[in-house]
Amino acid sequence: MERESIQLSKRLQAVSALVPRCGCVADVGCDHGYTSIFLVQQGIARRAIAMDVRKGPLERAREHIGRQKLSSYIEVRLSDGLKELGAGEADAVVIAGMGGATMERILTEGRGLLEQDMTLVLQPQSELLEFRSFLAKEGFVVTDEELVLEDGKYYPMMQVRPGGAECGRGNSFTREELAFGPLLLERRHPLLRQYLVWRQGQLAQILTQVTQHASGSVRLRRTEELEDELFCVRRGLAYFEGKGEYI
Repeated sequence: MERESIQLSKRLQAVSALVPRCGCVADVGCDHGYTSIFLVQQGIARRAIAMDVRKGPLERAREHIGRQKLSSYIEVRLSDGLKELGAGEADAVVIAGMGGATMERILTEGRGLLEQDMTLVLQPQSELLEFRSFLAKEGFVVTDEELVLEDGKYYPMMQVRPGGAECGRGNSFTREELAFGPLLLERRHPLLRQYLVWRQGQLAQILTQVTQHASGSVRLRRTEELEDELFCVRRGLAYFEGKGEYI
């Protein structure tokens, strides 16, 4: 059977670019196994463990891996998060395409497996401020960040290293850094500015609709929430338009 070339989405290409060269990568929530295949084919990882909690996608991953003749290099493993990963088996972990709350649970339950020299590449789909707050509180150190736009949606992702509580910044991040990414802001990532401009317009439009159509306590609550987020977005934009400081 001939090999098919693996074509990753723009999002997964960016995720893979954050993975350092390593002996073994654990791809948590591997879905169809494409990221694991790509990382091994490109020589970024010598081996991979493709893990998923769902049997259906895992079987498809097994088929794709077999089609690429990589079964000797990529192990397929049914696992809820990191539960079936052994200590010291992997020196890099990829967790992509899940909600922030799910990722927080996976990292919390698997904390004992995460050694300080391990690299984690994380791409949460939601609850970004809360997820970054969790990482900071638990001592994870953000070493790189990226943001891509694909099919009209913005995807932030980060490379982090586990550390102890003494390594984290705890509550020293600003709200804007937690919401939008400290390194993306520091580097004035052009796509982040584009996102902030887009989000500012979207929030302003929603705020107008709420003001016109909602009433009572619902109107008051939603107005406060929207104005609070809009203020945060504008402070983020001020970082780009000012002299490197929030206004």
